[in-house]
Amino acid sequence: MSSQQRPRRFGYAVGAALIAIGVLVTITASVVLAVQLTGRAPTDDHSFGNDQATMVHVDAGGSKTIYTDTMYTNTTSDSSIRCSVSAAKPFLAREDTPYLSRSHFNIPVTQWRPAFSFTVKDSGDYTIRCSGAPSDVRYGIGGYVTAGEFTYLLLAIATGAVLVLAGIVTVIVTMVRRARVNQPPPMHYPPQFPPHS
Repeated sequence: MSSQQRPRRFGYAVGAALIAIGVLVTITASVVLAVQLTGRAPTDDHSFGNDQATMVHVDAGGSKTIYTDTMYTNTTSDSSIRCSVSAAKPFLAREDTPYLSRSHFNIPVTQWRPAFSFTVKDSGDYTIRCSGAPSDVRYGIGGYVTAGEFTYLLLAIATGAVLVLAGIVTVIVTMVRRARVNQPPPMHYPPQFPPHS
């Protein structure tokens, strides 16, 4: 094998390895992200309609997310939705009322999109009530989800995509260099002199 062929084959090998690793990382991280998101989606037992309510049990210090059905809402209509959380126990003190924070994690979880999240202080049953436009919206209570929890998975997906792109660029550069090396050398013609008169 010549010294010129060895670097060319090495370039193809590096490009192919980068593409393979990038695809593997992207697929693995995407599957893990999808499984985690799907596992936190609301169930039919804890879904309810507009101006209705549902009751869920939450352990002390636990968190839940209120989702809206993406068939009826989008990120614009979510801004008009209002929800409240109240404990089933009597004589609830104002400082014990769970605080609702609007979710900024807009990636849909199956057909559900996170709208609000809350954390409770005490273990018990809590009533969640929501209202807002459109009137046929569906709500669901599911696992707590925030963008920060999935930052590493999203970074892994982005890293995989970068590796695939780097591998493609490496293969293209190697092909261009190979084409230049394989070009036939330019023909040299002897100089022609005008005939003597």
